[in-house]
Amino acid sequence: MLIGVASARSGASIRAIRLYETLGIIDTPQRQGKYRVYNAQTVEILRCIKEAQRLGFTLKDILSLRTKGQSGLDTQHFAAAIEDKKSRLVSLASSIQLQMHALEALQLEVTNPKFCERWSTPLVNQ
Repeated sequence: MLIGVASARSGASIRAIRLYETLGIIDTPQRQGKYRVYNAQTVEILRCIKEAQRLGFTLKDILSLRTKGQSGLDTQHFAAAIEDKKSRLVSLASSIQLQMHALEALQLEVTNPKFCERWSTPLVNQ
C-alpha cells in the first residue's frame, strides 16, 4: 500500500511516517518505481507508535524499543517500559491525592471565621 493509504489506516500523518523512517523507528519500505510501498505489519507498528505517543512515550522512548537488526518493536522491552510508566503514574496519582487533601484542609482553614478575623484585610472604599 502507498504512504497515503498507510497514513489513513494507521492514523499517522505522511510527514510523521517519513520522520519515523528517518529516525529508524520503522524500516524504510520497499519501493515500487518512485513510490514507497508499506505492508500491513508496518501499519500495525505505526498504530502502536501513535498509541504509545498518546500514552506519554516519546519518539526517543519508542526508538529505544526497536529490535536491533530486525523490523518491529522489542515486545518484552516494550512491556517492561509500560510497567515502568504505570508505576510512575501510580506514584504521581498518589502525590496528586496528597496534594488534594492538603488543599481541602487549607480551604477549610481559610473559610473558618477565626482565620478570616486574623488574616483578612478589610475592604477600603474608594
